[in-house]
Amino acid sequence: MTKPIMSETDWAVLFMGGAFPDIYIKVWDLKIKIVVGGMDITQLIPDGQKLDFDAVHAAGRAITISGYYPPSKEILLAIEELRKKGHS
Repeated sequence: MTKPIMSETDWAVLFMGGAFPDIYIKVWDLKIKIVVGGMDITQLIPDGQKLDFDAVHAAGRAITISGYYPPSKEILLAIEELRKKGHS
């Protein structure tokens, strides 16, 4: 089961404190993106579109609700694998 890396409350506190994470899920105009360092890397991750969709739903949201959401542990693991293969 997919779980976000932090609760909705913790995620809100992060933003209210003025911080913006380096890794997040962006939902806008019914499109979901996995963003790292400001770049959309969804297509670089195997099953990236499924992982981002699952992460949004695990955060209690849907693609009809634009916003920024925490990544799941599965997304973080996939990003780590990309980095091991030489992707930044």
